Amino acid sequence: MELKRILAKDLRAATEKAVSLYGTDALVVSHEQVNGQTEVIVAVDIEPSFKREDLELADLNENGDVIGAAAEAQGEDFSKAQAVNNTATEAPEFEAIFAQTLSPSVKGGKGKRAKSPVKAESSSQNEPEDLSAKIPSAREQINTASLTNGQAANNSNHHESHREQLRAREIVDIVRQEMAVLRRELRLQQQLSSFGPVGLSSMGQTLNSALETLGVSTASRILLIDEIQSEESIEAAVEKAEAILTASLPKTITQVPTQGIHAVFGPSGAGKTQSIARLAQKAAETWGAEQVAVISYCDNRLGAWSQLQLSCSRLGLEAFRLTEASLLPSLIDELKGRRAIFIDSPGLQMKMHCEEIARQLPKAALHLALPCDISLAQALQLFKLCAWDDVILTKLDESAQCWGLVQALQQKPLALMNEASAGVGQVSAAISGEALAKLAKSQLLATAQDCVAQEATQGISGLSANAMATISSGFQPTQAVLAPKHSS
Repeated sequence: MELKRILAKDLRAATEKAVSLYGTDALVVSHEQVNGQTEVIVAVDIEPSFKREDLELADLNENGDVIGAAAEAQGEDFSKAQAVNNTATEAPEFEAIFAQTLSPSVKGGKGKRAKSPVKAESSSQNEPEDLSAKIPSAREQINTASLTNGQAANNSNHHESHREQLRAREIVDIVRQEMAVLRRELRLQQQLSSFGPVGLSSMGQTLNSALETLGVSTASRILLIDEIQSEESIEAAVEKAEAILTASLPKTITQVPTQGIHAVFGPSGAGKTQSIARLAQKAAETWGAEQVAVISYCDNRLGAWSQLQLSCSRLGLEAFRLTEASLLPSLIDELKGRRAIFIDSPGLQMKMHCEEIARQLPKAALHLALPCDISLAQALQLFKLCAWDDVILTKLDESAQCWGLVQALQQKPLALMNEASAGVGQVSAAISGEALAKLAKSQLLATAQDCVAQEATQGISGLSANAMATISSGFQPTQAVLAPKHSS
């Protein structure tokens, strides 16, 4: 690029002059008034001082001298042919220079350059075709590498965008399910509004408020209150509720597996990786770490593979990452000598991945990992996805409201694994229907006591306000206070 100076009577005339001299690609850099005229500085592209055919024929000898005589020896025929070739395949000058300078000569052998222009003259009509047909240029290699990298980046972005779309779609489905449950609850409450607080005792009203706070559905709440509202104390009512829940929850309990193929599924954030680490640790304690393998199955979440690797490295276990579902049988064949294999599945498209694993590995056990505070609608939806062998409970904490899971297990009983996680870094505990009913009972008792305390506080506040109003209305100031003093 070169700067040119143009003088004219005004800016318009200077611009028209620049366009007429250097074309429409000329770029105006600045303009100012000089001696009553307008001075315009424009930037224009410089035409290359060399020709492409001369560059292609220019070569280096063994001593580093430039051989330019071959360009003159080619004649007019080669120049015309080369001009046609240049017109057909135009390229940026720098890339062309770089490509032709690095490309070796056909006649020079391995790494050697041509020594004499006579050889070029003897094959003046065929050499350009030989160069393009037999020797891949550096430009083609660079473009191929750039294309490969670009395709890889585009594929990665496409997969990430597709994963985000699937996750957003699943979130929308969960919200729709919750909204449908809320609509059913509202309709049912409207139908039963005539039997509200009027048809319940004071104990029943307190228990109804506590169960409503815990998110228990209207139908379950009515059935449970009808059984326990006749008790004299809250403690007795809660004890009876625990007995009812224990009788309705599943009795089947499965032990922690220590051998075989086991795939763990669950929604995102349910604690699948931690559950697999605990199961693999139990198997490693039985058979040894070298007999246990952990597989990450098509999980493209950011940090998922790193988290699994870190968990396995702490336990001394070997972990494998599988990016294509079709490679699962071959990987299982390579690991057929292992006693136990655990598969960590992604949280997206659970039904599709579950069907793939069940089809490719018919003997694999399918486990569903669910957090203890999952909602009723989401739990029922997950129960219908597959024929689960059992349910692994995670995030078993006193603060977690387990009534949604309790109601789901009442409607669709599934076997429970006899181990549940109490949270990150906490010791796992044995779990059963009885233990789950005891946890639900403790939450109901605490909530009912809070409701009683809140009602008592509201009653005391109301009584204090009434008492203060009564005292204020009955207070009569003395005459000495009311009558002002008169001067004698």
